[in-house]
Amino acid sequence: MQKLNFFIEKDPRIQRIYDYAKEKYLKANMPQHNWEHILHDIGVCEDIYQNHAEKGVEIIKRDLPKIFA
Repeated sequence: MQKLNFFIEKDPRIQRIYDYAKEKYLKANMPQHNWEHILHDIGVCEDIYQNHAEKGVEIIKRDLPKIFA
């Protein structure tokens, strides 16, 4: 969390992204992921693990503008 806190201090918008991702993981019931690793596997929340990288890109393109609207 030290690295994450360093970046949040530089850009507070990162906290909003972190909170968004953490909520998705909790909703998907994926406690096996530690929170420093969270954004890497965001696609697993809505798809099977096999396609998670591609799905993650789709999720970020879809949801990131909403976070900062």
